[in-house]
Amino acid sequence: MGSLAAYLTSFAEFYDIVNYIRKAFDTVHELDTALVDLKKTADMTSGQFEEFYFNANKVAKQFGVTTTDIINQASA
Repeated sequence: MGSLAAYLTSFAEFYDIVNYIRKAFDTVHELDTALVDLKKTADMTSGQFEEFYFNANKVAKQFGVTTTDIINQASA
């Protein structure tokens, strides 16, 4: 019985890790999509675009929202 409990615990931990990785990939995908949309709507140089991204990240942290939210608002 003890080995079954250990197996189930290991499986649950592995599943948690997989979910964490999946969420990270989803977040990166959302951010990438927002950045692509911004590039389509804004006429910025690469340097300006990079500066905007870092500023959006700072603002997002200050307001407790995601960087994607800030970028989407700028695109709108």
